[in-house]
Amino acid sequence: MSRLLRSPLLWVPAAVLVTLLVAAGLRLAASPTLLRVAVGPEGSADVKLISDLALQMAHDKAPSLKLKLVKTSDVAQSAAELDAGRADLAVVRSDVSMSATGLTVAILHRNAVAIIAPRGSSLHSIAELDKKRIGILRPTLENEHLLDELLSEYGIAAKSVVQVPLEPEGLASAIRERRIDAVMVVAPPSGNLMNTAVQAVASASKGEPVFVEVKESEAIAERKPVYESHEIVNGLFGRNPPRPKANFNTLAITYRLVASRDLEDYVVSDFTRRLFTLRMALSQGGSFADHIEKPDTDNDTALPLHPGAAAYFDGNEKSFFDRYDDWFYLGAMGLSGLVSGLAALIASARAWARRGTLSAIDELIHIKAEARSAKDETALDEAEAALAEISTAALRHARDGRIDDAGLSALSLAMDECRQAIADRRMRLARPLSKPPATRPIGATPFTLS
Repeated sequence: MSRLLRSPLLWVPAAVLVTLLVAAGLRLAASPTLLRVAVGPEGSADVKLISDLALQMAHDKAPSLKLKLVKTSDVAQSAAELDAGRADLAVVRSDVSMSATGLTVAILHRNAVAIIAPRGSSLHSIAELDKKRIGILRPTLENEHLLDELLSEYGIAAKSVVQVPLEPEGLASAIRERRIDAVMVVAPPSGNLMNTAVQAVASASKGEPVFVEVKESEAIAERKPVYESHEIVNGLFGRNPPRPKANFNTLAITYRLVASRDLEDYVVSDFTRRLFTLRMALSQGGSFADHIEKPDTDNDTALPLHPGAAAYFDGNEKSFFDRYDDWFYLGAMGLSGLVSGLAALIASARAWARRGTLSAIDELIHIKAEARSAKDETALDEAEAALAEISTAALRHARDGRIDDAGLSALSLAMDECRQAIADRRMRLARPLSKPPATRPIGATPFTLS
């Protein structure tokens, strides 16, 4: 057993295996984590933003994260991809098919609902939209649904309002030709689309547009947390005199980046840090990155924050050792058990070798006793042959490291005593065969030469 433990055939493969396991563990820890992000539709500002973010992360010298886009047809499908486990993150809209498993990481942009009427319009409140023709700029099912919900808050049936789909380039002509009474824009308040719509209405009506206020926006947001109350401030759209002339309230919805609740907190923390670190670089590419903002960290919010993102915002990100402390503990326990087991194995091997040494010493004691009581030379020859066999076995064991120094000293002493006992007995057996010395008769005169 001791020879096996000392053999390179055991230690070399074991050392190689441990080295490979450590290298594989380090490589796994250092390799970037791939995150799948569901976003759509194709050509949208959100797809551009996530694409630019993926490129920026790929340019890191030692990237810890990589993004893979999972393109979808709309935000509802993006939420479905996340819930089905086919994505790790998704861009969703707060008022449409929010993910059941997604938790907020960041608000990518907040879109205000602006209803703009041409100069001189009698429209001043949502309640006055009944039986009017409302143009929907860049119409989507989500925005049509939003208008229906807003009308229902004021008791207006959706069918009583004519919805006219419009693109930005056709808005001015629709105002001039009076095909619409007002236009609804759902976009970031300071974004290009909102400013384009305001200028188009003002240009087509040759005067300052009318902004229809949602006066009960706070109450609506209180009842339906998927909406927010948002204030459009005086002069936000520029010009002199400023547009609008006074602050007014309206509703807003948010486009959120959400992460699966099953995603590790430290991964989400790392992603959130990279997102906000790269925000300025992304803004230079013309994306919505300058609209990215920290979400509400209130635990009671209807759209809760992912714990990993909350850890980043609160400055409580886990360090490398914090992340893997359980593994370090288990590894230390495992290594301790392995060392203890190896020590027990070595101790067992030594005990086995010691038992073999003690057995040989017992045989030597027996040979010594037999030698002292041997009746003839034949018995002594047999004892000497047995001693030679034990001596040969001891030399082989010593060569293989199966006898320690103490055992070797004890065997050497026992064999010396056996040899001495055999030699002494040979001398005793030889004495009766020798002639006794001559004796002189009593009274005889010794013979002498004169």
